[in-house]
Amino acid sequence: MKSLAWNHGAIRWLVFLLLLAAAIALPAFADGGPTPPTGPHADKVKELRNMLKEKINEDLPTSAMLVPWPDTKGGGSATTVMAFSMADSFPNPYGCYGQTDYPHRSNTPPNNANVHAFTECSVNVPEIHVDTQLFKRSCTAWVFCEWKAWGPVGEETRYDRYIARANSAGPCQNGKYKGSSSHYIVGADDNFYYAFTSNIRDITNC
Repeated sequence: MKSLAWNHGAIRWLVFLLLLAAAIALPAFADGGPTPPTGPHADKVKELRNMLKEKINEDLPTSAMLVPWPDTKGGGSATTVMAFSMADSFPNPYGCYGQTDYPHRSNTPPNNANVHAFTECSVNVPEIHVDTQLFKRSCTAWVFCEWKAWGPVGEETRYDRYIARANSAGPCQNGKYKGSSSHYIVGADDNFYYAFTSNIRDITNC
């Protein structure tokens, strides 16, 4: 009986260690970062991504016009920028805006939780970019909640095109998900325009 009890205890410990390893491995996969920026606007792109991380708990618009860098609506400081809503007049000469679609369960195997985002202009621009990441709401004791990175950063940069698309995906588990995205273009005048968007939705059909 003692031997049987020890075996049960050992099995419980083994299961616990496997679950712990899985919990550690998932954030490592999910937090896969974007490609390091290069070129003359690399510093702006780095700051843009840092700003997006700081806004993870903010309710950003699902669609937003791209604004000049730095945004004059933010008092001249790039770190205080709030994205334009679609109701604003075009603050860039190329009709460019960004959008994050709602998170959803993919209809194709392996049926992950998925989010798509894009940056689109009305004309081709020298450089157009979007990056997006999927997050899942994680709570401890139903009180202490945070947005946990659930999929690696997806991104696309295109040249002399009018649209860039990206997606981020992770294992589908019922819960509240958020897609968080940054968008930028470089115009023909070499000016830098950008925006932030996000979208939140419950997924209940995993």
